[in-house]
Amino acid sequence: ATDLVMQARAAYYRANTLEALQQVRAMFEKALSINANDQAALVGRAVTMVEQVFGWPSDANAQLIDEADRVMAKAMPLDRHNAYARFVMSRLRQMQSRIEAALAENQIALELDPNLVEAIAWNGHLQFASGRPELGIEPLQRALAQSPKDRMRWVWCLMLGLNYSLMGQYHDAILWLERSIAINPRHWANLAFAAVAYANVGDFANATRARAQFEDVYRGEVIEPRFYSQTPAYLELLDARVMPAWRKLGLPEPDSPTSHRRLTMKQAASKQ
Repeated sequence: ATDLVMQARAAYYRANTLEALQQVRAMFEKALSINANDQAALVGRAVTMVEQVFGWPSDANAQLIDEADRVMAKAMPLDRHNAYARFVMSRLRQMQSRIEAALAENQIALELDPNLVEAIAWNGHLQFASGRPELGIEPLQRALAQSPKDRMRWVWCLMLGLNYSLMGQYHDAILWLERSIAINPRHWANLAFAAVAYANVGDFANATRARAQFEDVYRGEVIEPRFYSQTPAYLELLDARVMPAWRKLGLPEPDSPTSHRRLTMKQAASKQ
């Protein structure tokens, strides 16, 4: 089981598509078929579910988060001093809109391992989710400096772009979002938020270009920016500084005419 877990962890850090992530989950599940109480395999399986909801949201979000919660409930008692497990628990709590609990778990992870770069960067995203984006800049930049070749650097650049967007500093947001796109040009999030940032500075040519690139990679993910947090401070900044341009560009929302859910229902109805 240990060898399989090591192979799965290595594959996880190379997985930039949903298909690759699901293959990683299958590897962790194979390890668990050998040893059902392997904490690393349990945590690995859980993080692939959280990562799927975070990066490729769908109608299966609630089911995936509930299963991840069950898996982590089994994993944590095996070793409560595992810093990486605490970090994954923080990610799970954030996806459950339990931001203060997520901050607490991530702080424990950093106390256990102050050099855990994933937790350092994650602190930057949690500040974004709690409506304190100005506090998220330093930890994300520190993570990039600490691990400049990390496979997650495109996500950390995206997170910096999100923080600057909530701060209303759209030129800085564009800088980091374009860096994220340069590393991973095939994900909906950096393209969508880049389009919004360009629109907010009046650069409609680049907003249209980013919007077209978004359409090229969008695969029907159920996108809801509010899903990442229900914190009032976050929602206030989101509604003031992101959503007006988001809606003007016609980017999809669960309850909008362009949403995957409505489009799917319309297509189904047209076939009847």
